[in-house]
Amino acid sequence: RDGRRVRWSLGVTNKDAAEKLAREYRDDEDLKRAGIHTYRDTKKTPLPELLGAYKAEMKRRRRDPAHIEMTASKLSRVLGDMSCISEATTAAIRLRIIDLAQQHGFGPQTQNYHLIAVSGFFRWLIKEEKWGENPVKAIDPE
Repeated sequence: RDGRRVRWSLGVTNKDAAEKLAREYRDDEDLKRAGIHTYRDTKKTPLPELLGAYKAEMKRRRRDPAHIEMTASKLSRVLGDMSCISEATTAAIRLRIIDLAQQHGFGPQTQNYHLIAVSGFFRWLIKEEKWGENPVKAIDPE
């Protein structure tokens, strides 16, 4: 950043793979300077790890333990089958809410509580600059 060279391990042993990965990191930095975020690290992070970090943040903010567990449970129901954050699209979340409603007989209020929990998770990701948009915003509440 200040013109000095920095060395770090890319975690690969093949020279071609290392050069490709280094190019991708440089491209990410160029995009970031232009105001475009790729969220590469967040995309690589397993979704359970992100959910755990959100839960830890709620604990840090001294949320009621019952609220934390209830929120985590709702997030797990909606996002639990997804392995990474990129799978949590508006369409995927909408379908999962519909499936939960049909499987468990959730009424409109319960569906909305689940959407609120997922929306809160994405608001936190956005605030932490780990994600760019909240897919729940496009879903109309029941």
